[in-house]
Amino acid sequence: MRSLRRWWGGHRSKLMIGVIARQTILEHLLSFRFFAGCAIAFGLIATTTWVRISQFNRQLALYHIERQQAQREQERATVASSLELKIVRPPEVLSIFVQGQLPPARQVATVDYFSVRQEPFVSVGGNPFLALASRLDLNGLVMYIFSVLVLFLTYDAICGERERGTLRMILAHGASRQHIVLGKWIGALAVLSVPLGGAAMISLLLVERFCALPLSSTDYGRVLMIVAVYFFFLGLMGLLGLWISALAKDSVHSLLLCLSAWLLIVLLWPSAVTHFHQMGAPPRISRHVIHAQRIAEERAFRQQVEELRSQFLDELRRVLPGRRIRFGWDGTQMLFRNIPPEVEPLIERYVLKVVSLREKTEQRREQLLEEYARELQQRQRRADRILSLSPAFLCERLVWSLSGTSAEDADHFSDLARAYQKTVRRVLHTLAPPTSRRWYSDDPPGNPGSMIEQLGEFLSTSPDPQRSFSWRLPEFRYYRRPLSRILAHHWLDIAGFLLAVPALYLLAYYAAVRADVR
Repeated sequence: MRSLRRWWGGHRSKLMIGVIARQTILEHLLSFRFFAGCAIAFGLIATTTWVRISQFNRQLALYHIERQQAQREQERATVASSLELKIVRPPEVLSIFVQGQLPPARQVATVDYFSVRQEPFVSVGGNPFLALASRLDLNGLVMYIFSVLVLFLTYDAICGERERGTLRMILAHGASRQHIVLGKWIGALAVLSVPLGGAAMISLLLVERFCALPLSSTDYGRVLMIVAVYFFFLGLMGLLGLWISALAKDSVHSLLLCLSAWLLIVLLWPSAVTHFHQMGAPPRISRHVIHAQRIAEERAFRQQVEELRSQFLDELRRVLPGRRIRFGWDGTQMLFRNIPPEVEPLIERYVLKVVSLREKTEQRREQLLEEYARELQQRQRRADRILSLSPAFLCERLVWSLSGTSAEDADHFSDLARAYQKTVRRVLHTLAPPTSRRWYSDDPPGNPGSMIEQLGEFLSTSPDPQRSFSWRLPEFRYYRRPLSRILAHHWLDIAGFLLAVPALYLLAYYAAVRADVR
């Protein structure tokens, strides 16, 4: 009998929660604020998604054109010293839904035997409305419209019932304050799932119909996870609205407090922390210092190579007296043809000296860049610790990573480019190291000639099939960061979300218990 009573009490509690949630759903579905919020959200998401799809299609077309150009340039390289591989990061299809931290631009890097030269972000141009649309993607819709809408749905959930005199009536029918808080929260989330799910479905339908790159099953899974993160964030904002509604004296004060909390969480706190972080002490090594150091090292490198060139020409004139020698250079790129056997040792010594100078220059540059990146990461970690107090920042950071549009994804492309450069260097060192003839000449072995010549125009003309650079180099492949790595990187953010839900619920319940029903 006692167990039956326990079961009946639990079943009755579920019934009361369901009744309150159903009443909340019907009340909000018929309200003007719900219809106005849905109309604004659906209109904005349809317009901005269309603009972003057009921008993505242009990015994708440019990406294919640049890949073809890079392939043709690679085929024109006839010696290892002139080999430069241009790699381009493919556009991220999920950036249509979430723009993230990166502007609509392309990431390009040039890989050779010595280094990886990362080009700055280059805008692809296009629609001027994109500057506005970049903040009105699905992320902006959640942060600036849905988060306000959920506060409008919950700001008078308790204080409004008290003002209308219905709170005492609900309690008199056997509902506890815990039932009221939980039922109101479930009802608000159920109502909010309509515009959130509708906006996601509109974006998916437009992408599926007009995007040049169809979504894969993995993309659909990530979009579903992004929507789940947004739903979780809106649930936190709903609990915040219930807590404030239980604390406030009337609906007007509750609305003002909810809007103030929204401004602090979504706008003021992230903007203020970012501003003061930028206004703080500048890093010891800046981009200007790195640029100036790079220019100075390149100038010193060219001066040293010019001295080696003069010495090399003097030695050639002594070995080949009376012969006309045409010789030019461009850094470490060089092309010799018709090489007499007696001058091959001179060329090899010259090549090794130039290569050694270039490697030392690149090592100093890499050390400077690593120190600069390490300092920037330390500063960013300090700022992120303060920004993590805002649930809006935690939500955005997790969504950016899931969509592949975060700053970590740009660093991931740089890491892949450096790993690819090491692979290319290892292959070249096996097939055509700087000590080999194939580094500086495309003549077949055992083909002595009567003169030494470097053709400056040769690399821009159609290559001879017999001299073409036909080694099978590995192809660069970009892949997203795996979900396991993303979840491991953001485990603190996920733990913060999971702990914030029961904490806010207990605060709302405690405030509702202490609230006066009169």
